[in-house]
Amino acid sequence: MNKPDPRDIFENYIKMLESREDYEKQVEVAQNYYRQFPNDAQSLLRLSDALININKLKEAYDYAEKLTSDFPENPKGWNQLGLLCEIYLKDYKKAKECYQKSLEIEESLSTYYNLAINSVHQNDMETALKYSEKIYKEYPDDYGINYLIATIYLYKRDYKNGSEFMLKSLKNNPSVAYSILKNHWSGEENKTETLLVYGDNGFGDMFMCSRYLNTVSKYFKTIKLVIPEEVFDLFRQSFSNIDNLEFYHKENELPEYDKSVLLSAIPFIIGFKDIPNKDNYLTENEQITTNYKQIISTAKTKIGLCIKAGHNSIRDLKNRTIDLSCFEGLIKNENVQIYSLQTNHKTEDYKQYNIIDLGKDFKNFNDTAGAIKNLDFVVTVDTSVAHLAGALGVKTCLLLPYCADWRWFDNNETTEWYNSVTIYKQTNPKTWEDVINKVVQNITDM
Repeated sequence: MNKPDPRDIFENYIKMLESREDYEKQVEVAQNYYRQFPNDAQSLLRLSDALININKLKEAYDYAEKLTSDFPENPKGWNQLGLLCEIYLKDYKKAKECYQKSLEIEESLSTYYNLAINSVHQNDMETALKYSEKIYKEYPDDYGINYLIATIYLYKRDYKNGSEFMLKSLKNNPSVAYSILKNHWSGEENKTETLLVYGDNGFGDMFMCSRYLNTVSKYFKTIKLVIPEEVFDLFRQSFSNIDNLEFYHKENELPEYDKSVLLSAIPFIIGFKDIPNKDNYLTENEQITTNYKQIISTAKTKIGLCIKAGHNSIRDLKNRTIDLSCFEGLIKNENVQIYSLQTNHKTEDYKQYNIIDLGKDFKNFNDTAGAIKNLDFVVTVDTSVAHLAGALGVKTCLLLPYCADWRWFDNNETTEWYNSVTIYKQTNPKTWEDVINKVVQNITDM
């Protein structure tokens, strides 16, 4: 009987640890893998990957450089170095050179994907579309490439093509609920039927798309909204004025219905011509808001801060995370009191600063909403807090990366989604300094 290759054991163990998000252990195993197989390209690649997951980007970059130096004909090495040129160096031109080097060695769809993303991050949408279409020809039903093409069209405000590809992406995405629903709604009106609206995607999407519930309620006899526990009370109090709207917990069995639709799909079915309800369509709980008023009590300007978003990829994480030290000028302003709205963070991050940590006690978004309504401003990266604050009508400074998410289109100051949100976008992908200085100056002026 043949013994298993120890490299396969390492590979499987590392993948398992990554799926569990046990990144510290993943690095430990990857280091052991590299020690045992120092002349193996895959061990170098796995170690570089693992170091990215614990944010040791300098070390990850060094190992990627070693990988391309020791194994110059390995296309994965050049892809890895290209990725780190993006997320560590923020050097998109150098990253593109790495991807093109990989392509010279071996043509692969993953490299075309990297080149497409790289072009998006340089705001070169035409080139991004060209690379994306190469992948689409091979995999027309792949939800990832459909999503990428959709975002490119939407960024260009081509809503027709953007909507078509986005709906196709939602249909084929195994991580969303499309497959468990039946009789998918395509926009027609039927006053005798029941429509089930299923809250999918992230909470930011739910906040953004919930504005359409009042519109959709006019199409059907009954609307049955299925949503997670975290937003249940917030939505029930906010949309209690819709007489034919019923609320159901996502954790329970689905109620009976005639037609169904994902909440995030509604804008793409109805269209973007007239975006309804620009603010104040979500309503805070008065008692919770009163409770937070006792905590958020100061004569200073009260600012809520959120500096890290959830993410679907390492690129996404790095584009929507800003180091706390960048806000020192705002935090140390004697006329300002900062309140953290961040959840799932290390409390010790704030020990060196005069920041009151509200997020650690949030049980659901009713708590978050109650806290936000007591603030003068919210300063946030692109995350659910931005959408919640905008929907509540609270003045919000939204910090966007150089190439922002499709939801903000090509806007640089205002947004069609929320009247109370002001956009502050990077002009240089390598720094947030000028953006944050502008935020501080504008808050001071106001």
